[in-house]
Amino acid sequence: MNNLKPERLEQDSMATVSWRGNVLKLALVSACASSVTPAMLALGGLVGLALAPHPWLATLPITCHMIGTACSAMPAALFMHRVGRRQGLLWGCAIGLCGLAIIALGLLNKSFWQVCIGAIATGSHAAFMLQIRFAAVDVAPAVRRPEAISWVMSAGVITAVLGPQTSILGKDMFASAYSGSLLLLAFLVGIAMLVLTALRVPPAAPDDNDQGRSLAELLRQPLFMVALLSAVVCHSLMSLVMTASPLAMHHAGHSSEASSLGIQWHVLAMFLPSFVTGKLIARCGSLPIIMCGMVLIMGSAAVALMGLTLAHFWLALIMLGVGWNFGFIGATSLLAEQHTAAERGKVQGLNDLCVFGMVVLASLLSGALINFVGWDAINWLVLPALGAVCVLLVLTYRFSTAR
Repeated sequence: MNNLKPERLEQDSMATVSWRGNVLKLALVSACASSVTPAMLALGGLVGLALAPHPWLATLPITCHMIGTACSAMPAALFMHRVGRRQGLLWGCAIGLCGLAIIALGLLNKSFWQVCIGAIATGSHAAFMLQIRFAAVDVAPAVRRPEAISWVMSAGVITAVLGPQTSILGKDMFASAYSGSLLLLAFLVGIAMLVLTALRVPPAAPDDNDQGRSLAELLRQPLFMVALLSAVVCHSLMSLVMTASPLAMHHAGHSSEASSLGIQWHVLAMFLPSFVTGKLIARCGSLPIIMCGMVLIMGSAAVALMGLTLAHFWLALIMLGVGWNFGFIGATSLLAEQHTAAERGKVQGLNDLCVFGMVVLASLLSGALINFVGWDAINWLVLPALGAVCVLLVLTYRFSTAR
């Protein structure tokens, strides 16, 4: 028996290196390929303003990008479940390259509607890239899953810088404005595809005859519903407040530079905690971390209601970002514990469909709400939803610990 111990330790060490190597590759893929989304958020309105037939349609490319993400969430998850993570992500990157090419042609042809079609394709690309956090779950041992999710999510720090900076650096590269930005984004997606060729993940669906539980059965599982509801509420309310914040800061008399800096701090706050969130979940459990996230978002609303100074806005946005990080990563980790391998495609697809469907609605409502009811009303509106989820989390935690 003693002779086997060094060999077993060596195997365990190799397994650790293997999953960490795969997660690092997934993080690099996410950092490069997911840069398309923040770049589209930065460019979409500007391109729309230059090409839209009516000023009120200027943000339609951004909305089309989000619609593409929401509509592709379920198909992307099911397709990836069928063909495997690596092939699915490669197809997602290919769709992204097609979308960027269509947008570039739209810029050359000065066709607003062509740009919108390309934006839908880049949104579909984003839906595939969002599956990377679930791919991290597949390659990591069960006890390491929260850590793996955190590593992948921490790539958002790089994405938050790469996307906007790419749009700035490539703006005047060619005669057609922003064509260079699209070329640089395509280069980043190409790097992601090269990294994906070296990715080694478990095979796709383990058994075609094993379909697992139906969605109706899964929706009757309390912890599954808590994970889904937490992700939907956390992400959609964050999107609602974040989208409305620059408009509220403008109405309060703050400069556009101050608004941009506030959003930058918010995005950093969304992803920087990822370096420790996984360890916190492993130590404390998913439910308490989700609860901390919801409380932080409620605290963000409370700070926003206290005043309209720059300090109030920035502090509220930072708390909103950290709260989203805890709530969303915690919900993703909890969801990963609630399904079998055969059920993962439909479960992950349903999760992203619900989450990003509500994000589209939140982004559409934010402009109307800030103009018709005001900034204070928006922050008051988020409190009941967050409070209800907090009550549900407390009850679920007490029930799960009492068993």
